[in-house]
Amino acid sequence: MRKTNRLGWKNKTAVLALGLGLFVWGFIMMAIVSHAESQVKVTSPKGANIRKEASSSSERVGGVEKDSVLTVLNQVQGSDGYTWYQVKSGDTTGYIRSDLVEVSEGGTAPSEGGTEGGEGGSGEGAAPVDVMAVNPVSATVSSDSGKIRDTASSEGQILEEVPAETVLTVNGQATDADGRTWYQVSFLSGETEVKGFIRYDYVTLAGELTPLTEEPSDPAPEEPSEPEPSEEEKLYETALQYAGLTGRETVWDLYCGIGTISLFLAQRAGKVYGVESVPQAIEDARKNAAQNGIVNAEFFEGKAEDVLPQFYQSEDADVDALPPDVIVVDPPRKGCDERCLEAMIQMRPERIVYVSCDPATLARDLKILCDGGYELKRGRVVDQFCHTVHVETIVLIQKKTS
Repeated sequence: MRKTNRLGWKNKTAVLALGLGLFVWGFIMMAIVSHAESQVKVTSPKGANIRKEASSSSERVGGVEKDSVLTVLNQVQGSDGYTWYQVKSGDTTGYIRSDLVEVSEGGTAPSEGGTEGGEGGSGEGAAPVDVMAVNPVSATVSSDSGKIRDTASSEGQILEEVPAETVLTVNGQATDADGRTWYQVSFLSGETEVKGFIRYDYVTLAGELTPLTEEPSDPAPEEPSEPEPSEEEKLYETALQYAGLTGRETVWDLYCGIGTISLFLAQRAGKVYGVESVPQAIEDARKNAAQNGIVNAEFFEGKAEDVLPQFYQSEDADVDALPPDVIVVDPPRKGCDERCLEAMIQMRPERIVYVSCDPATLARDLKILCDGGYELKRGRVVDQFCHTVHVETIVLIQKKTS
């Protein structure tokens, strides 16, 4: 009996030891799996900073390069509104912004919420949001880089990543489910137009956002409402790109209508002068400038072929406006008056951006300008009147170098 009891106790002890061993082994395996699942990879092209506290203003304790894999210890909401991961990289422990990393392949996000930064992985299935249309305003990417997404959400699919200093056109504003503001933007990537959303704190606006201005109920002659707004945006963006503005240039916008292109260019120019022969259109242009808080645009009533030579030949002309750095012309189908073309050649701007609705008169005027010391550099066709034979053509004409 004693021998049997001793064997029984030994068996129980062995069972308990085995059970405890399995528990410890399971705990270790869970820790290993948890460790593997809580890793993130740096996606920012220029790497990212690791900070002492979960704040953009906190002391920097280290840095990591793009594609570095970090171990996530915790997730917190920073005082600056960003979501931060507490991470470990080698001997360095600190905090990194969630929008600069994405969950490593095969892993999962930390259990306490996910990334909210809006520049992380390329998620799918984001819910659509309501977008408020605004008058077009140019903006510059102010962070190291920014991602254009297909919807105003951090879960939106990444359409394209843009570097710092990229100029975008803001034409809408939206708010996501977390209360963050996003801008609906468009820009030219080579010859391809890209449209999407970027978070507001990744760009710097060149002007104030205002609700989209309605077209006048009785449009002035030669200023009809355009049937394809998306193509109209493409036209403005191309004109801005061809103008090559840096913020110091003087621009003359001839046949300016209600000042749509003038005010768009004014956000990137030092001074803009618009010329239009229709009194009502000039009145609307001045009202639009005032409503949008644009103070560096001035409008003159009269025919371009009369006003331009008058300013060029007058001794009382504003010397800061002469000669212009850039001239933009958007004439009616009959093209530019020959006197206007001659004055443009005499004023010798570095660049001329010609917006034409008639290829025949464009070809005629290009010959005069090219014979006058200019050369055709670039061109683009915009299908502003779909299902018709009419197109808008934009060309860049540049002064020949001696």
